Amino acid sequence: CARYHHGGDAVVMARRASLASSSGTATQSAARAAYKENVRAGVRPGHVTSDGSDIGFLQEMHKEKGRALMKTIDKLRKENAELRKQGSESRRTATIQTLRNEKREQELIVDVLKDKL
Repeated sequence: CARYHHGGDAVVMARRASLASSSGTATQSAARAAYKENVRAGVRPGHVTSDGSDIGFLQEMHKEKGRALMKTIDKLRKENAELRKQGSESRRTATIQTLRNEKREQELIVDVLKDKL
């Protein structure tokens, strides 16, 4: 297992997590935890092994973060569309209610005028 120039066991964990990155969400969580351990241990992305093994790990973390951000953007876009739809429905409902009230008033005026004639 390749080691960084600084770090210790947390760095080894990160390397193992990066090697198994294709096995799914549990591995991504392990990779994320290992990355946080590396940050706490003071290992910076610039401290790579001579074979460049840190690059793959950082690329995986970057991809994961990108996917998470895209999911968040998509969720917010859907929420925004739903709120706009609700807003237009609310305006439509208010307009219908106003028209009903005006119709009632006009019917009352017509009834009064019929009684007077």
